[in-house]
Amino acid sequence: MMTTTHILIGAALSSRPRFQPYQIVLAWFGGFVPDLSIFIMVGYSRFVEVGPAGLWREPEGLYWQQPWQFFSAVSNSFPMWIFLCALALFLFRRVAALKTLGLALLIFSTAALSHITVDFFTHARDAHVQFWPFSEWRFHSPISYYDPEFYGR
Repeated sequence: MMTTTHILIGAALSSRPRFQPYQIVLAWFGGFVPDLSIFIMVGYSRFVEVGPAGLWREPEGLYWQQPWQFFSAVSNSFPMWIFLCALALFLFRRVAALKTLGLALLIFSTAALSHITVDFFTHARDAHVQFWPFSEWRFHSPISYYDPEFYGR
């Protein structure tokens, strides 16, 4: 799914009309963060003069190399985002002095969690390592948001 769509879904699921503007921005940013490493990689590729084919071609493309696979695993990790959601909920409900911080972290982390949940079901060949640090396993979905071989039209 395109990053802009993730941002919109994250904001729709993680914010409310009554929220302050900064809280809505947190939802947008949470929807974006799991793809941040890809944007950094594309920017980096401009400096090392890697063309588009050198980015995505499997297995030699930059996307498939370290440290980009590590960054992708961290930013798309279910355990990490679930932990942040749980911490946020704890702060919001149990620590009065940190209630505002807890809500901000909850907005941000639920938007990111919505992003990686959609990715889980829409990445075929390019599946992420979404259970890092516990596993290197990848769920290769039968559906791709872009690959015509996996209903991506």
